[in-house]
Amino acid sequence: MQSSPTTPSSDERAEIVRYARALKGAPFELHGRRSVGIDCYGLPVRVAKACGFYLPDYVDYGRKATFKYFFPKFLTNFVVRGRDFRAQGAVVLMRQRNESAHFGIMSFKDNRWYVIHASNLPGVGMVVEEPLSSPFPYESRIAEIGDFCR
Repeated sequence: MQSSPTTPSSDERAEIVRYARALKGAPFELHGRRSVGIDCYGLPVRVAKACGFYLPDYVDYGRKATFKYFFPKFLTNFVVRGRDFRAQGAVVLMRQRNESAHFGIMSFKDNRWYVIHASNLPGVGMVVEEPLSSPFPYESRIAEIGDFCR
């Protein structure tokens, strides 16, 4: 009988968020995995490694990584929570309007949910922490939420 994957404890969730926040300001770089350049999938890869969780590091995607490419990988590598984002440190997979995929990590502060993500938008181009509901409707773009696992 296979054992169920272990998901983060509340202390580990806090550590995930602390580590993700420490990367705020890191510039966006396609396939980047370091604080001197990171992309939206590189953020959870880097956080998982730093916090002792397993996450395969895929780099065979282009600038507009498609949702179709990442969705099966998400289902395989995370403990899926559905659309329940109410967990700090959960990883969110969003579907953009152009069918590209985007990753972020959930955080909570000041009685409000946020997403920490590596944005490649003009004028941003770095890891930021933004409210889930504004200025962009991230919540409406959520496809899946998952937890890191061991």
